[in-house]
Amino acid sequence: MTIEMMLPELGEGIDGGDVVEVLVSVGDTIALDDSVCELETDKATIEVPSSVAGVVESISVVPGETAKVGQVVLTVSGSAQAAVVEPAVEEKTADVPVAEEAPPAPSVPEAPVVESGTLDVCLPSLGEGIDSGAVVEVLVSVGDTVALDASILEIETDKATIEVPTDVAGVVTDIRVSAGDTASVGQVLIVVEGTKAAARVTSAPAAAAPKAAATASTPAEKASISTPPARDVSTRGKRKAVGAAPSVRRLAFEIGVDVYDVSGTGERGRISADDVKR
Repeated sequence: MTIEMMLPELGEGIDGGDVVEVLVSVGDTIALDDSVCELETDKATIEVPSSVAGVVESISVVPGETAKVGQVVLTVSGSAQAAVVEPAVEEKTADVPVAEEAPPAPSVPEAPVVESGTLDVCLPSLGEGIDSGAVVEVLVSVGDTVALDASILEIETDKATIEVPTDVAGVVTDIRVSAGDTASVGQVLIVVEGTKAAARVTSAPAAAAPKAAATASTPAEKASISTPPARDVSTRGKRKAVGAAPSVRRLAFEIGVDVYDVSGTGERGRISADDVKR
C-alpha cells in the first residue's frame, strides 16, 4: 500500500526548516530510520530519518523550499513504523448499563528542590544512540553571569550542530572543556556559583488544588529573587547561521578552518567540502 511520510517534530518552537538536499530518489528502496533529506533550521542542520520502509513512489519536497512539520515529504509503497490498529468489533451492549469509574484523585505537584552554591553543569542527553560530541565553540567565559537556559557552548554530533543550554543560573567560576575537545554525556562542562531547581513544578488543575500550586511555586520565586541580575550571554559568540552539513563542519574543524569565514558557492550560499578546502 502507499504510505505518506510526514516531516516529524524538529524541537520546541521549531515548526519547519529549509530543505538543503533530498537524499533519496523515486524507485529507491529505503529502510526504517534511513536518512531521506537534509534540513536546515534556525538551530541546526539535521538529517531527517524515514518512519516508513519500502520503495519510494514520489517525493514532495525539493532543495530550497521550506518544509513544515506534518508536511508530506515522500510516499512509499511499503509499511509504516507504527502498526495500524484495527477497530474492535462493536458488541451490542446498548441495554447493559456501564458502571462509571470514579475519577482518580488529582495529584498535588511536589515543590522543586532548589540547590544553591557551587554547582556543576553537565552535558545533557543528545539523543538516542549519541553519547558524545565535539566542542565547536565555548560561548561563555569565567566571570560571566548566565541565566537559566542560556547557551553555554556549541557542540557537534554525527547528526547535527547544537547549542547546549545551562540548567544553572549564576556566575561562571570554571570552564572544564575547550574547543576541539570531545565531551561525553554527563561530563562536567562548566562550574557555576548560583542556583538550580532540581525538579520543575508541573502545574496542577486549577480546580483541584490551587493553594498547593501556589505554595509549590513559592521556592522557585524566592530563588529567582535571590539570584543576582543576569547579564544575558545567550547571544555571546553567536554569529549568523551558515549552511553546512555536519560532515562539512567536521572537515573544517579537522583542518582548522572556521566555517563562518568560508564563502559558500552552493545554492543559497551553502558551504561544500570543496569550499572548505580552498
